[in-house]
Amino acid sequence: MPRETLDRQIHHLQDEVLLLGSMVEQAILNAVDALKRRDVPTAKRIYADDIRINEKRYALENALIIIMATQQPMARDLRLLASVLETIIELERMGDYAKGIAKTAMLLGDQAVPMPIREFEQMAELVSQQLHKALSAFVSEDANLARTIVENDDKIDELYLKAYRAIVASMIANPEIIDQANLLLWVDHNLERAGDRVTNICERCVYVVTGELYELDIYDRAASNQACEQIAQLPKLRKLMLVTGIFDDDGVKHLVKVTTLEEVTLDSSKVTDASIEHLAKLTNLRKLQLGPAKLSDAGRQRLKTLLPKAVVTP
Repeated sequence: MPRETLDRQIHHLQDEVLLLGSMVEQAILNAVDALKRRDVPTAKRIYADDIRINEKRYALENALIIIMATQQPMARDLRLLASVLETIIELERMGDYAKGIAKTAMLLGDQAVPMPIREFEQMAELVSQQLHKALSAFVSEDANLARTIVENDDKIDELYLKAYRAIVASMIANPEIIDQANLLLWVDHNLERAGDRVTNICERCVYVVTGELYELDIYDRAASNQACEQIAQLPKLRKLMLVTGIFDDDGVKHLVKVTTLEEVTLDSSKVTDASIEHLAKLTNLRKLQLGPAKLSDAGRQRLKTLLPKAVVTP
């Protein structure tokens, strides 16, 4: 009987997690739509409704603690309950991102400011889709699906960079809108970070199934050589995105120690032809984006030859 009771309580918790996820998905989509339409009343409602997401998170956390105290779960059940706790925290934080976007819509009102709304809409849609899949993987304990979701996160990252550059360009072209454009940078940031939270949920799914807890990808906006050395200590890393980096060829020497890498973005102008032979050691690489790296045309061509299975851009 205790086993049946625990199973029933866990299934109920999972259903409630899916409900919380649905609330967060809708909040993100609605917030971006309100920003697009300059709909301040709707933005105010989304902002106020965040309290419902918070209340749901705390209710779930309380229920989970009661289960752990009364049922004394062990092994896999304990991993699952601990992961549910982490997942609802991630979802509540994503709700905060939606609230932040709604606040931006309220502050901007109908002010005329260039906005990469198409990219914002695409990011919101992708986050919503990925979150839905991640929670399905979590509930069904499908680690393979969770890993696949993480592999597709690069689309959100690419849209983030595209929107970021468009916003910065508008600031340079028209300094009078810097304050308004800065608000849009936060929208861009919130949507990108929401995607990262989905990755965290996927990591928890893998942990429940395998008992192994490790990062599936890393996104760092200001990686140094020291950070690269720390990243090299992480096992089983598959995706790495370092943008506006301050690392150089020495940092690359550390990164290539992570032989499991499949997708890498190195957005650093300090990476030169000296890194070519090191990058060629990443034999599992499927995608390599070099950004403003100071590689010669001949160097880029040699890299493509050394990594025939990888798509190397630009």
